[in-house]
Amino acid sequence: MGILVAIVVLGVLIFVHELGHFLVAKYFGIGVMEFSIGFGGLIYGKKVGDTFYSVRAIPLGGYVRLAGEDRSIRTVEDLEKSEDIAEEEKEYLKRIGEDRWFYNRGFWQKFLVVLAGPVFNILFGYLVTVINYGVWGLFTFVDKPIVGAVVPGMPAERAGIKKGDRILKVDNVKIRSWSELPIIVGEKNNKPLKLLIERIDENGRKKILHIKVKPELDKSDISAIVGEDKVPRYRIGILASKEPRPIPFFDAFKYAGIAVYAVARNSIFGLIGLISGKVSLKVVGGPITIVSQTAQSAKSSISDLLEITLIISVMLAIMNLLPIPILDGGHILIFIIEAIKG
Repeated sequence: MGILVAIVVLGVLIFVHELGHFLVAKYFGIGVMEFSIGFGGLIYGKKVGDTFYSVRAIPLGGYVRLAGEDRSIRTVEDLEKSEDIAEEEKEYLKRIGEDRWFYNRGFWQKFLVVLAGPVFNILFGYLVTVINYGVWGLFTFVDKPIVGAVVPGMPAERAGIKKGDRILKVDNVKIRSWSELPIIVGEKNNKPLKLLIERIDENGRKKILHIKVKPELDKSDISAIVGEDKVPRYRIGILASKEPRPIPFFDAFKYAGIAVYAVARNSIFGLIGLISGKVSLKVVGGPITIVSQTAQSAKSSISDLLEITLIISVMLAIMNLLPIPILDGGHILIFIIEAIKG
């Protein structure tokens, strides 16, 4: 069930992204051939005005087809010469007129249409966070030695540590609070640790476990990436447990903005670290990792699911702004180059 929810969340974020392109294109009067919910075979379709609205077999995400997206075709004469465009599309482009073709519009209109996708992702992430904080409140870390989350791919996960485990001792040193853990782990650097853990199973029975775990250098540490801290940090990959702190609903708007900024900042510096080699692709995570983390959040609570939705939504926006040809950032770079050339 968690995997299904994760896939649906990713689909919704893709749909929101495409909706941004669609609405701004419509606002400027740019021709939109099709706006689709989902992919694959057609289930339902209806033409309204110049746009074909469709619902397709795979209800994940969606897409928008703008008129005149081929920048090499600016006139009807260019269109007639092209052998790569289907006759149906040619007729559509002729019917709406050259002035409604995407690439015949000015710099700012093209720029805003493309930028709208990432902007809508950020706005969506902000909205779900307002709802999250407004309904459930802010979650603050609890200073108890109880594992709130296990970071995928880190030593703790490999050693078998689970969410809800209470850490009783580390190398025979009794642990009374969460704040003691980073100090002990930091002192040991990358030396193996012996953990005494109390775990409550599905039947409510307590079990005492002895687990060995070896800390590893935290290459995802943002302060190290931006040069704020040159001291190497070692982690086992566990996070403290959290509990909600109710806040006035309207305060949620402020705190949601702070959360969006923090995620965007970390995403940007994470990409910088990835490009510079200070952060591995394994740490950043690919689609499988994202789906896995979303699935785990879906199993935990609605609040956790909304929190991971914010992170993925903002990351999707930042990634799409990279100056790579197939991404929105690549199109924006082309627009800028064309504007400079005149």
